[in-house]
Amino acid sequence: MRMRLGLLQDPAVIDRQIAKEVKAAEAARKKSQIPTVKTEAEVKAEENMTKQEREAAKKKIEAGYKPRIRPLSETKAIEMGANFAAETFIFMVGIGVILFEQWRQRRKARNQRDDIREDLEEVQAELKSVKAELDQLKARHPEPTTGKLLGFWKSKNEAKTQEMTPSGDKPPSENEMMQPSSSPSTHTPPPEKR
Repeated sequence: MRMRLGLLQDPAVIDRQIAKEVKAAEAARKKSQIPTVKTEAEVKAEENMTKQEREAAKKKIEAGYKPRIRPLSETKAIEMGANFAAETFIFMVGIGVILFEQWRQRRKARNQRDDIREDLEEVQAELKSVKAELDQLKARHPEPTTGKLLGFWKSKNEAKTQEMTPSGDKPPSENEMMQPSSSPSTHTPPPEKR
């Protein structure tokens, strides 16, 4: 808002400005005090009005509220148009960058999912081929080959079962043979807690 130096120095202009502000304040106060409900006389008068009179009254009211629009100067119009075009361009670039980034991230995630799916399919195919190869080896060799230590253990267990069988005892199962035997004389009870 531009202020003229003459306004600040001329007391008559200052008085007129103050009077104008006081009138505007009083008008606003009076307008707020006007009742919003129609009186009985106003309602009867409105009912008695013809259609043409009502339309004329509406036009008069609309004309009273019609705001005064000042014409826009050519330089101001050019400046506002240039600002609008610049802001539109900036917003469009920003929206384009955001959309491109979202597209790029979606594509990256989709490619990662596809890579993981392909790797999983490869691992599953490899697992199937290994299972098939294992089945073929089992078909060729029904009993798996044993190592030297396992063979020694097996022969020792077989000897024990042969010793126990003639006496009429039940031969021990494989699990019993695998577990070390504990004799009652060597077993020590756990210490008591106090």
